[in-house]
Amino acid sequence: MWWLLGIEGAVRKAGCWGLLKMMLLFLLLLELLKEETMLVLQSLFTLLLLFVALAAVVPRPNRVLGGIARHCNYLGDLLLAASFSLPCGIISPIPYFYPIYLLILLIWRERRDEARCAEKYREVWAEYCKLVPWRILPYAY
Repeated sequence: MWWLLGIEGAVRKAGCWGLLKMMLLFLLLLELLKEETMLVLQSLFTLLLLFVALAAVVPRPNRVLGGIARHCNYLGDLLLAASFSLPCGIISPIPYFYPIYLLILLIWRERRDEARCAEKYREVWAEYCKLVPWRILPYAY
């Protein structure tokens, strides 16, 4: 961000100092609200434990994440791509090109993997698909 100070008309110094003050204010608020933050993190941890307990009840093969969705690793990639874009807000659609591109790419790849596995493993793959009905996002897709 500091390199923009040297470009004429790119960003004014007052704007940069305002942004710096806002960041310092957020850091101060974070320190003041540390206890509330810990409560939120504890509740998120509780939700994670509930999800793990629910996943333990769902009948699945002997793999840990294999019984939730057939391509769980794609969901992690999509969430990571979205986490890079969401802080940019809705000012411009440009930061969202990567998550949208990745979504299209991974859905296309998942369909190719499904076709390849169905051809290769036949009955075993059909039985696995009955056990694990979700492809990428559990209970949605």
